[in-house]
Amino acid sequence: MPTQPVAITPPHTAITSWSGFIYQGKVALYHVLCLLEMRQECEGYKLQLDSLEDFAILDAHSNPVSLHQVKAKKTQYYNDYQADIIKTKVKAAYCNSDQAFFHTAREITDKTPTEIASDEEPVKLYEYDGKFYCGVDEIDSQIEGQLKKLWEGQSFKEADSYTRIARQHFDQIIFKQVLAIHGIVHEGTQSDTAAAFNETIDFDKFIKLIDHHNLMTIGQSEEYWLYILLNDMHQYYQEYCISEEGSFEEGEAEKLANYMYAISKLNEKEILLFIRSITPHRKGTLNSLSEYKDETFNRDDFHFAFLKILKTLKKTEMNKGNLLQWLKLGDFFFPTAISSPPSATTNVCMKIVKNFKNTDLEVLYERSKLITSDIDEPSIYDAVSHIIGTEGMDDIESSEYNILNLKKVALISLDKAKDEIND
Repeated sequence: MPTQPVAITPPHTAITSWSGFIYQGKVALYHVLCLLEMRQECEGYKLQLDSLEDFAILDAHSNPVSLHQVKAKKTQYYNDYQADIIKTKVKAAYCNSDQAFFHTAREITDKTPTEIASDEEPVKLYEYDGKFYCGVDEIDSQIEGQLKKLWEGQSFKEADSYTRIARQHFDQIIFKQVLAIHGIVHEGTQSDTAAAFNETIDFDKFIKLIDHHNLMTIGQSEEYWLYILLNDMHQYYQEYCISEEGSFEEGEAEKLANYMYAISKLNEKEILLFIRSITPHRKGTLNSLSEYKDETFNRDDFHFAFLKILKTLKKTEMNKGNLLQWLKLGDFFFPTAISSPPSATTNVCMKIVKNFKNTDLEVLYERSKLITSDIDEPSIYDAVSHIIGTEGMDDIESSEYNILNLKKVALISLDKAKDEIND
Protein backbone atom coordinates (compact mmCIF):
# COMPACT_ATOMS: atom_id res chain seq x y z
CA MET A 1 0.00 0.00 0.00
CA PRO A 2 1.46 3.41 -0.91
CA THR A 3 2.40 5.76 1.89
CA GLN A 4 1.04 8.88 0.21
CA PRO A 5 -2.60 9.63 -0.62
CA VAL A 6 -3.93 8.15 -3.85
CA ALA A 7 -5.87 10.61 -6.01
CA ILE A 8 -9.30 9.04 -6.05
CA THR A 9 -12.26 10.92 -7.47
CA PRO A 10 -15.32 10.56 -5.24
CA PRO A 11 -17.64 8.14 -7.07
CA HIS A 12 -21.19 9.10 -7.86
CA THR A 13 -23.29 7.50 -5.17
CA ALA A 14 -27.03 7.16 -4.89
CA ILE A 15 -29.14 5.21 -2.43
CA THR A 16 -30.40 2.03 -4.10
CA SER A 17 -31.86 0.12 -1.19
CA TRP A 18 -32.84 2.09 1.89
CA SER A 19 -33.68 -1.28 3.43
CA GLY A 20 -30.05 -2.33 3.83
CA PHE A 21 -28.31 0.43 5.70
CA ILE A 22 -28.82 -0.80 9.28
CA TYR A 23 -27.32 -4.18 8.43
CA GLN A 24 -24.42 -2.67 6.50
CA GLY A 25 -23.68 -0.35 9.42
CA LYS A 26 -23.66 -3.23 11.89
CA VAL A 27 -21.41 -5.27 9.61
CA ALA A 28 -19.04 -2.30 9.40
CA LEU A 29 -18.99 -2.06 13.20
CA TYR A 30 -18.23 -5.77 13.53
CA HIS A 31 -15.31 -5.50 11.10
CA VAL A 32 -13.88 -2.46 12.91
CA LEU A 33 -14.01 -4.33 16.22
CA CYS A 34 -12.23 -7.29 14.62
CA LEU A 35 -9.47 -5.01 13.34
CA LEU A 36 -9.06 -3.51 16.81
CA GLU A 37 -7.85 -6.84 18.16
CA MET A 38 -4.55 -5.59 16.63
CA ARG A 39 -4.95 -1.97 17.66
CA GLN A 40 -1.36 -0.98 16.94
CA GLU A 41 -1.91 -1.76 13.25
CA CYS A 42 -4.91 0.58 13.06
CA GLU A 43 -3.11 3.86 13.80
CA GLY A 44 -4.96 6.65 12.02
CA TYR A 45 -7.58 4.33 10.48
CA LYS A 46 -11.01 5.68 9.52
CA LEU A 47 -14.33 4.10 8.61
CA GLN A 48 -15.97 5.49 5.49
CA LEU A 49 -19.64 4.74 4.81
CA ASP A 50 -21.52 4.58 1.52
CA SER A 51 -18.97 6.10 -0.82
CA LEU A 52 -16.15 4.00 -2.30
CA GLU A 53 -18.26 1.01 -1.27
CA ASP A 54 -20.99 0.21 1.25
CA PHE A 55 -18.14 0.78 3.65
CA ALA A 56 -14.38 1.07 3.40
CA ILE A 57 -11.48 1.17 5.82
CA LEU A 58 -9.07 4.03 5.07
CA ASP A 59 -5.57 4.51 6.45
CA ALA A 60 -4.08 7.69 7.90
CA HIS A 61 -3.48 9.03 4.36
CA SER A 62 -7.06 8.21 3.29
CA ASN A 63 -5.89 5.34 1.11
CA PRO A 64 -8.29 2.36 1.01
CA VAL A 65 -7.16 -0.52 3.21
CA SER A 66 -10.18 -2.62 2.30
CA LEU A 67 -13.49 -2.30 0.45
CA HIS A 68 -16.71 -3.96 1.59
CA GLN A 69 -19.95 -4.62 -0.27
CA VAL A 70 -22.89 -5.75 1.91
CA LYS A 71 -26.01 -7.50 0.65
CA ALA A 72 -28.99 -8.55 2.76
CA LYS A 73 -31.02 -10.63 0.33
CA LYS A 74 -33.32 -13.62 0.62
CA THR A 75 -31.72 -15.44 -2.30
CA GLN A 76 -28.98 -18.06 -1.88
CA TYR A 77 -27.96 -18.33 -5.56
CA TYR A 78 -24.63 -16.99 -6.74
CA ASN A 79 -26.06 -15.55 -9.97
CA ASP A 80 -28.18 -13.16 -7.91
CA TYR A 81 -25.02 -11.70 -6.35
CA GLN A 82 -22.59 -11.94 -9.25
CA ALA A 83 -23.26 -8.50 -10.77
CA ASP A 84 -22.59 -6.82 -7.42
CA ILE A 85 -19.46 -8.90 -6.85
CA ILE A 86 -18.15 -7.80 -10.24
CA LYS A 87 -18.86 -4.15 -9.33
CA THR A 88 -16.79 -4.58 -6.18
CA LYS A 89 -14.02 -6.15 -8.26
CA VAL A 90 -14.02 -3.13 -10.59
CA LYS A 91 -13.95 -0.73 -7.64
CA ALA A 92 -11.03 -2.60 -6.09
CA ALA A 93 -9.07 -2.23 -9.31
CA TYR A 94 -9.93 1.46 -9.51
CA CYS A 95 -8.79 2.02 -5.92
CA ASN A 96 -5.70 -0.17 -6.31
CA SER A 97 -6.90 -2.26 -3.37
CA ASP A 98 -6.06 -5.93 -2.96
CA GLN A 99 -8.48 -6.33 -0.05
CA ALA A 100 -12.12 -6.49 -1.14
CA PHE A 101 -14.84 -8.36 0.72
CA PHE A 102 -18.40 -9.32 -0.08
CA HIS A 103 -20.76 -9.78 2.89
CA THR A 104 -24.02 -11.70 2.65
CA ALA A 105 -26.85 -12.31 5.10
CA ARG A 106 -27.64 -15.71 3.58
CA GLU A 107 -25.33 -18.55 2.61
CA ILE A 108 -24.56 -18.88 -1.11
CA THR A 109 -25.25 -22.55 -1.68
CA ASP A 110 -24.35 -23.21 -5.32
CA LYS A 111 -20.76 -21.96 -5.34
CA THR A 112 -18.07 -22.28 -2.67
CA PRO A 113 -16.19 -19.37 -1.09
CA THR A 114 -12.96 -20.81 -2.53
CA GLU A 115 -14.40 -20.86 -6.05
CA ILE A 116 -15.65 -17.30 -5.72
CA ALA A 117 -12.28 -16.07 -4.43
CA SER A 118 -10.52 -17.77 -7.32
CA ASP A 119 -12.88 -16.49 -10.02
CA GLU A 120 -13.34 -12.95 -8.68
CA GLU A 121 -9.92 -12.10 -7.21
CA PRO A 122 -9.36 -9.97 -5.15
CA VAL A 123 -12.98 -10.20 -3.96
CA LYS A 124 -13.62 -12.76 -1.21
CA LEU A 125 -16.66 -13.71 0.79
CA TYR A 126 -16.29 -12.37 4.33
CA GLU A 127 -15.86 -15.01 7.03
CA TYR A 128 -17.67 -14.90 10.38
CA ASP A 129 -16.29 -17.47 12.84
CA GLY A 130 -15.93 -20.19 10.25
CA LYS A 131 -18.97 -19.43 8.08
CA PHE A 132 -19.21 -17.10 5.12
CA TYR A 133 -22.48 -15.30 5.90
CA CYS A 134 -24.18 -13.63 8.85
CA GLY A 135 -27.95 -13.30 9.19
CA VAL A 136 -29.63 -9.98 9.87
CA ASP A 137 -30.83 -11.49 13.15
CA GLU A 138 -27.32 -12.73 14.05
CA ILE A 139 -25.14 -9.67 13.56
CA ASP A 140 -25.85 -8.17 17.01
CA SER A 141 -24.67 -11.34 18.77
CA GLN A 142 -21.57 -11.37 16.56
CA ILE A 143 -20.78 -7.79 17.62
CA GLU A 144 -21.31 -8.64 21.29
CA GLY A 145 -19.09 -11.71 20.95
CA GLN A 146 -16.33 -9.58 19.45
CA LEU A 147 -16.63 -7.06 22.30
CA LYS A 148 -16.17 -9.91 24.78
CA LYS A 149 -12.94 -10.84 22.98
CA LEU A 150 -11.69 -7.26 23.31
CA TRP A 151 -12.58 -7.27 27.02
CA GLU A 152 -11.20 -10.71 27.79
CA GLY A 153 -10.07 -10.85 31.41
CA GLN A 154 -12.30 -7.94 32.47
CA SER A 155 -14.97 -10.10 34.04
CA PHE A 156 -17.78 -7.56 34.48
CA LYS A 157 -17.36 -6.33 30.89
CA GLU A 158 -17.66 -9.88 29.57
CA ALA A 159 -21.13 -10.28 31.07
CA ASP A 160 -24.02 -10.52 28.60
CA SER A 161 -25.85 -7.63 30.25
CA TYR A 162 -22.83 -5.36 29.85
CA THR A 163 -22.01 -6.26 26.25
CA ARG A 164 -25.65 -5.74 25.24
CA ILE A 165 -25.75 -2.19 26.64
CA ALA A 166 -22.23 -1.50 25.36
CA ARG A 167 -23.10 -2.67 21.86
CA GLN A 168 -25.94 -0.15 21.77
CA HIS A 169 -23.48 2.67 22.47
CA PHE A 170 -21.28 1.49 19.58
CA ASP A 171 -24.38 1.11 17.40
CA GLN A 172 -25.24 4.73 17.95
CA ILE A 173 -21.89 5.93 16.60
CA ILE A 174 -22.60 4.06 13.37
CA PHE A 175 -26.32 4.75 13.26
CA LYS A 176 -26.03 8.52 13.59
CA GLN A 177 -23.34 8.61 10.91
CA VAL A 178 -25.28 6.32 8.59
CA LEU A 179 -28.39 8.47 8.91
CA ALA A 180 -26.35 11.56 8.12
CA ILE A 181 -24.59 9.99 5.13
CA HIS A 182 -27.74 8.43 3.72
CA GLY A 183 -29.43 11.78 4.04
CA ILE A 184 -26.62 13.29 2.00
CA VAL A 185 -26.65 10.47 -0.54
CA HIS A 186 -30.42 10.53 -0.91
CA GLU A 187 -30.23 14.10 -2.22
CA GLY A 188 -27.95 12.94 -5.05
CA THR A 189 -26.03 16.12 -5.93
CA GLN A 190 -22.31 16.16 -6.65
CA SER A 191 -21.55 18.20 -3.55
CA ASP A 192 -23.41 15.63 -1.48
CA THR A 193 -21.42 12.86 -3.15
CA ALA A 194 -18.21 14.62 -2.19
CA ALA A 195 -19.49 14.98 1.36
CA ALA A 196 -20.28 11.25 1.52
CA PHE A 197 -16.70 10.60 0.34
CA ASN A 198 -15.13 12.89 2.91
CA GLU A 199 -17.23 12.17 6.02
CA THR A 200 -15.53 9.41 7.99
CA ILE A 201 -15.43 8.03 11.53
CA ASP A 202 -12.03 7.92 13.23
CA PHE A 203 -11.22 4.62 14.92
CA ASP A 204 -10.43 6.68 18.02
CA LYS A 205 -14.18 7.01 18.62
CA PHE A 206 -14.48 3.24 18.95
CA ILE A 207 -11.30 2.95 21.00
CA LYS A 208 -12.63 5.54 23.44
CA LEU A 209 -15.67 3.34 24.14
CA ILE A 210 -13.58 0.17 24.32
CA ASP A 211 -11.33 1.78 26.94
CA HIS A 212 -14.16 3.39 28.92
CA HIS A 213 -14.04 2.26 32.54
CA ASN A 214 -17.76 1.39 32.66
CA LEU A 215 -20.23 2.15 29.86
CA MET A 216 -23.09 1.47 32.26
CA THR A 217 -22.33 4.85 33.83
CA ILE A 218 -23.12 6.73 30.62
CA GLY A 219 -26.59 8.19 30.97
CA GLN A 220 -29.41 6.26 29.27
CA SER A 221 -31.55 9.29 28.54
CA GLU A 222 -34.63 9.64 26.38
CA GLU A 223 -32.26 10.39 23.47
CA TYR A 224 -30.43 7.10 24.08
CA TRP A 225 -33.63 5.06 23.93
CA LEU A 226 -34.88 7.13 21.01
CA TYR A 227 -31.89 6.06 18.90
CA ILE A 228 -32.38 2.44 19.94
CA LEU A 229 -35.99 2.70 18.82
CA LEU A 230 -35.00 4.32 15.52
CA ASN A 231 -32.42 1.61 15.00
CA ASP A 232 -35.01 -1.09 15.65
CA MET A 233 -37.53 0.65 13.41
CA HIS A 234 -35.13 0.58 10.47
CA GLN A 235 -34.02 -2.98 11.25
CA TYR A 236 -37.65 -4.16 11.30
CA TYR A 237 -38.10 -2.39 7.97
CA GLN A 238 -35.06 -4.14 6.53
CA GLU A 239 -36.34 -7.52 7.71
CA TYR A 240 -39.71 -6.78 6.12
CA CYS A 241 -38.10 -5.91 2.78
CA ILE A 242 -36.13 -9.17 2.83
CA SER A 243 -39.22 -11.22 3.68
CA GLU A 244 -41.21 -9.49 0.93
CA GLU A 245 -38.40 -9.74 -1.63
CA GLY A 246 -39.87 -10.56 -5.02
CA SER A 247 -43.42 -9.58 -4.05
CA PHE A 248 -43.12 -5.81 -4.43
CA GLU A 249 -45.09 -4.37 -7.30
CA GLU A 250 -43.62 -1.55 -9.36
CA GLY A 251 -42.89 1.51 -7.21
CA GLU A 252 -43.73 -0.12 -3.86
CA ALA A 253 -40.13 -0.59 -2.68
CA GLU A 254 -39.27 2.98 -3.64
CA LYS A 255 -42.42 4.23 -1.90
CA LEU A 256 -41.46 2.51 1.37
CA ALA A 257 -37.87 3.75 1.06
CA ASN A 258 -39.10 7.32 0.71
CA TYR A 259 -41.36 6.96 3.75
CA MET A 260 -38.48 5.66 5.88
CA TYR A 261 -36.24 8.43 4.65
CA ALA A 262 -38.86 11.05 5.57
CA ILE A 263 -39.20 9.53 9.05
CA SER A 264 -35.43 9.51 9.54
CA LYS A 265 -35.30 13.27 8.86
CA LEU A 266 -37.61 14.12 11.77
CA ASN A 267 -36.07 15.77 14.81
CA GLU A 268 -36.37 14.25 18.30
CA LYS A 269 -39.63 16.01 19.18
CA GLU A 270 -41.17 15.16 15.81
CA ILE A 271 -40.17 11.50 15.86
CA LEU A 272 -41.62 11.03 19.35
CA LEU A 273 -44.89 12.57 18.17
CA PHE A 274 -44.82 10.34 15.09
CA ILE A 275 -44.27 7.20 17.18
CA ARG A 276 -47.08 8.17 19.53
CA SER A 277 -49.37 8.76 16.54
CA ILE A 278 -48.88 5.23 15.18
CA THR A 279 -49.21 3.69 18.66
CA PRO A 280 -52.20 5.51 20.23
CA HIS A 281 -52.84 2.36 22.29
CA ARG A 282 -49.42 2.68 23.96
CA LYS A 283 -48.11 5.37 26.28
CA GLY A 284 -45.11 6.05 24.04
CA THR A 285 -42.77 7.02 26.89
CA LEU A 286 -39.04 6.50 26.42
CA ASN A 287 -37.25 6.92 29.72
CA SER A 288 -36.26 3.33 30.48
CA LEU A 289 -35.78 -0.05 28.83
CA SER A 290 -39.03 -1.38 30.31
CA GLU A 291 -40.95 1.61 28.98
CA TYR A 292 -39.32 1.26 25.58
CA LYS A 293 -40.25 -2.42 25.30
CA ASP A 294 -43.73 -2.08 26.80
CA GLU A 295 -44.92 1.27 25.51
CA THR A 296 -43.84 1.38 21.85
CA PHE A 297 -44.27 -1.00 18.90
CA ASN A 298 -42.71 -4.43 18.50
CA ARG A 299 -41.53 -6.33 15.41
CA ASP A 300 -44.95 -7.82 14.58
CA ASP A 301 -46.69 -4.46 15.04
CA PHE A 302 -44.30 -2.82 12.61
CA HIS A 303 -44.30 -5.65 10.04
CA PHE A 304 -47.92 -6.73 9.95
CA ALA A 305 -49.62 -3.41 10.57
CA PHE A 306 -47.57 -0.27 9.88
CA LEU A 307 -45.39 -1.39 6.97
CA LYS A 308 -48.10 -3.55 5.41
CA ILE A 309 -50.43 -0.53 5.49
CA LEU A 310 -47.84 1.71 3.81
CA LYS A 311 -47.08 -0.96 1.19
CA THR A 312 -50.75 -1.59 0.37
CA LEU A 313 -52.20 1.91 0.23
CA LYS A 314 -51.47 4.42 -2.51
CA LYS A 315 -48.66 6.88 -2.00
CA THR A 316 -49.21 9.83 0.30
CA GLU A 317 -47.11 12.57 1.88
CA MET A 318 -46.48 13.81 5.39
CA ASN A 319 -48.81 16.58 6.52
CA LYS A 320 -47.78 19.81 8.23
CA GLY A 321 -47.64 17.98 11.54
CA ASN A 322 -45.12 15.49 10.08
CA LEU A 323 -47.62 12.65 10.16
CA LEU A 324 -48.55 10.35 7.30
CA GLN A 325 -52.20 10.69 6.35
CA TRP A 326 -54.74 10.20 3.58
CA LEU A 327 -57.77 12.49 3.17
CA LYS A 328 -60.87 11.01 1.57
CA LEU A 329 -64.36 12.61 1.54
CA GLY A 330 -63.64 14.60 4.68
CA ASP A 331 -62.17 11.71 6.64
CA PHE A 332 -58.53 11.65 7.72
CA PHE A 333 -56.90 8.22 7.60
CA PHE A 334 -53.76 7.56 9.64
CA PRO A 335 -51.59 4.40 9.61
CA THR A 336 -50.98 2.68 12.93
CA ALA A 337 -48.90 -0.16 14.30
CA ILE A 338 -52.00 -1.83 15.78
CA SER A 339 -51.74 -5.49 14.76
CA SER A 340 -54.15 -6.93 17.32
CA PRO A 341 -56.95 -9.29 16.18
CA PRO A 342 -60.66 -8.32 16.22
CA SER A 343 -61.08 -10.22 19.49
CA ALA A 344 -58.90 -7.55 21.16
CA THR A 345 -61.05 -4.62 19.98
CA THR A 346 -62.37 -3.67 23.43
CA ASN A 347 -58.92 -3.86 24.98
CA VAL A 348 -57.35 -1.70 22.24
CA CYS A 349 -60.14 0.89 22.43
CA MET A 350 -59.84 0.99 26.22
CA LYS A 351 -56.12 1.73 26.02
CA ILE A 352 -56.63 4.51 23.47
CA VAL A 353 -59.37 6.18 25.55
CA LYS A 354 -57.31 5.93 28.74
CA ASN A 355 -54.39 7.58 26.95
CA PHE A 356 -56.63 10.27 25.52
CA LYS A 357 -56.70 12.69 28.45
CA ASN A 358 -52.89 12.93 28.48
CA THR A 359 -52.52 12.93 24.72
CA ASP A 360 -52.74 15.83 22.32
CA LEU A 361 -52.58 13.92 19.07
CA GLU A 362 -53.93 15.03 15.73
CA VAL A 363 -54.98 11.45 14.99
CA LEU A 364 -57.58 11.63 17.79
CA TYR A 365 -59.53 14.52 16.25
CA GLU A 366 -61.04 15.69 12.96
CA ARG A 367 -63.03 12.59 11.98
CA SER A 368 -60.00 10.35 12.18
CA LYS A 369 -59.92 6.76 11.00
CA LEU A 370 -56.98 4.87 12.45
CA ILE A 371 -55.93 2.09 10.10
CA THR A 372 -55.22 -1.24 11.80
CA SER A 373 -54.33 -4.67 10.46
CA ASP A 374 -57.71 -6.26 11.24
CA ILE A 375 -59.93 -4.23 13.60
CA ASP A 376 -63.06 -2.32 12.55
CA GLU A 377 -64.79 -0.14 15.15
CA PRO A 378 -66.93 2.89 14.17
CA SER A 379 -66.23 4.76 17.44
CA ILE A 380 -63.49 3.81 19.84
CA TYR A 381 -65.17 5.81 22.62
CA ASP A 382 -68.63 4.31 22.15
CA ALA A 383 -67.06 0.85 22.14
CA VAL A 384 -65.99 1.22 25.79
CA SER A 385 -68.11 4.09 27.19
CA HIS A 386 -70.35 1.62 29.01
CA ILE A 387 -67.28 0.38 30.87
CA ILE A 388 -65.49 3.63 31.74
CA GLY A 389 -68.21 6.27 31.34
CA THR A 390 -66.54 9.66 31.73
CA GLU A 391 -64.08 8.51 34.37
CA GLY A 392 -60.89 10.49 34.07
CA MET A 393 -62.45 13.00 31.69
CA ASP A 394 -63.89 15.50 34.16
CA ASP A 395 -60.52 17.20 34.67
CA ILE A 396 -60.14 17.95 30.97
CA GLU A 397 -60.94 21.47 29.89
CA SER A 398 -64.04 21.46 27.68
CA SER A 399 -64.36 17.70 28.29
CA GLU A 400 -67.70 17.43 26.53
CA TYR A 401 -66.17 18.90 23.38
CA ASN A 402 -63.22 16.54 23.63
CA ILE A 403 -65.42 13.52 24.16
CA LEU A 404 -67.48 14.47 21.13
CA ASN A 405 -64.27 14.61 19.10
CA LEU A 406 -63.15 11.26 20.46
CA LYS A 407 -66.50 9.74 19.47
CA LYS A 408 -65.60 10.53 15.85
CA VAL A 409 -62.41 8.47 15.96
CA ALA A 410 -62.79 5.04 14.36
CA LEU A 411 -60.62 2.00 13.84
CA ILE A 412 -60.68 0.65 10.30
CA SER A 413 -59.09 -2.53 8.99
CA LEU A 414 -56.59 -2.36 6.16
CA ASP A 415 -58.89 -4.24 3.79
CA LYS A 416 -61.67 -1.68 4.23
CA ALA A 417 -59.25 1.28 4.19
CA LYS A 418 -57.84 0.01 0.90
CA ASP A 419 -61.35 -0.01 -0.64
CA GLU A 420 -61.93 3.59 0.47
CA ILE A 421 -58.49 5.08 -0.28
CA ASN A 422 -57.25 3.21 -3.35
CA ASP A 423 -60.35 3.46 -5.51
